[in-house]
Amino acid sequence: MDPSISIKMEPHLALGHGMGEETIKMLGDKGGEVVLVTQDTRKIKIPVLDAQTKAFIDALKDSKVTVKVTEYILEEEMIGGALPGGMQMPGQTFFRVIQKHPKVAAIVSFAGLPGVNDEQMAALGEHIPKCIAYDGFSLRLQPVIENIENHIVQVAIIPNQTGYDPAKAKNPETLREWFDRYYQVVTEKNVDKLLEEP
Repeated sequence: MDPSISIKMEPHLALGHGMGEETIKMLGDKGGEVVLVTQDTRKIKIPVLDAQTKAFIDALKDSKVTVKVTEYILEEEMIGGALPGGMQMPGQTFFRVIQKHPKVAAIVSFAGLPGVNDEQMAALGEHIPKCIAYDGFSLRLQPVIENIENHIVQVAIIPNQTGYDPAKAKNPETLREWFDRYYQVVTEKNVDKLLEEP
C-alpha cells in the first residue's frame, strides 16, 4: 500500500463494531458461538480488513457471543465469486462453512453476501445457522433483497442508501455514530424499504 495514501479508519472500525452489536442483537439473550468469515490477510496484510475483524471481536466482550473459529477466503476464491455490481461470498464457500460448523449460532461474513443458487439452497435444508453479512457494494440491491427474503441472511449491513449529506451532519463521536453515518441495517422488517430508496 502506498504510504502516502491516508485512509480514514473510523468507518472500518465502526463497521466491525456495528457488526458485533448487530450480531449480539440478532442472537438475543442466549448468545452462542459464531464463525467469522473474512478474506485471508494472514500473508498479505490488509489493514482495513484487520481493523474490521478486530473491532468486531472487541464489540463482543462482555456479551454471550464468542467466535468459535475464523474461516478465511482466498483472494482467488473471492474473485471467483464476483458478480456484476459487487462481490459475493461464493455459494460453495458458504455451503462448506455450514457443513463444517452446522451447530454454531451464526455465521458472520465480512466477505459479502452468500451467492447461493437454488440447488445449493435445497441442499442446505431449513435448519442452518443464522447469518449476518456485510455487502460493501451498493450498485445492486437485488442480492440483498433475495438473501433476506429467502432467509439465508437475517441481517445485511450495506452502505448507507438514505441520502446522507455530510455537509449537514454533525461529526460522529462514537463508533455507533460512525456506523450510522456510513452504513444501514437491513432485516426482514425493513427490506421492502430498499425498493423505495432514491
